[in-house]
Amino acid sequence: MKLVMISKELQKKSYYQYFNNPELEEISDQEIKQLIGKPQEAEGLSFKKRSILQNQDFEDEPSGYYLLEDGGILFSCTTEVPNLTGDMMDWWFLWHQFDALRYALWNPEDHKGIRIIPENLKRFTNEKLPYNQRLWGTNSYPFESMNGEDGGEEIEIKFVNPETVGYDNSKIGSTACQSIVVAPGLQEQGGHQVPIFMTETLRQGPQGGNVWVARWWLGCGVAEDGSDVIIDLPNREKIAQKAAMLVVHSRKEMQHLNKVLPKLYSDYHEGALNHD
Repeated sequence: MKLVMISKELQKKSYYQYFNNPELEEISDQEIKQLIGKPQEAEGLSFKKRSILQNQDFEDEPSGYYLLEDGGILFSCTTEVPNLTGDMMDWWFLWHQFDALRYALWNPEDHKGIRIIPENLKRFTNEKLPYNQRLWGTNSYPFESMNGEDGGEEIEIKFVNPETVGYDNSKIGSTACQSIVVAPGLQEQGGHQVPIFMTETLRQGPQGGNVWVARWWLGCGVAEDGSDVIIDLPNREKIAQKAAMLVVHSRKEMQHLNKVLPKLYSDYHEGALNHD
């Protein structure tokens, strides 16, 4: 495994001790094939029904990718994270954005950099707001690969207030929705900008332990008037296979975060977010 490069300056940070410690667990070829070798045959969660992710009676589907009847594509990944809590995740989605080392702690093979803009810095450090609300209305700019390949790309993630795109904020903090991040955006496909919609939430799983439920709908979004937009994508299976490594990436980074975040949170959450 080739780990990301960490500058000598960042190696002086106190939390450098957590870089690849514990070691990142690779996803086996067998598991990759099981996750994304072919479309899942079960019915995936349609974009129009996304709000049930917050419900107690939500029934999970197998992780993988789905060619939906409405024309969109669903990428689905649920990862067992029994060591994580909602408070940890709300804090983490701010704290990790302050430098490249923090971001690399999450996935030391693929998370190669991140930049924070002044507008975000001001909102992230606004102590009048709870952690989860500080994320709303901000953009994240990570640079990453998917599963150990050379290079990578910078992506823009626009976090929004969940209730503006179909969710119920009164359910945040319940056992079924301990933490939630929502980010609609655009992705280039065949020279065209196609909507993509991300929802990730921490909830209690069917066995009692917490799980991280990550869903991305490609070809789906929300218009300015609040209505759902779903595009019937051409060549869906080809598009899905190209983008499906997203599922593997999520599984790898969340398995690792389950190991590293509890100690990080214990050591650093009481200080200022931008404190080393």
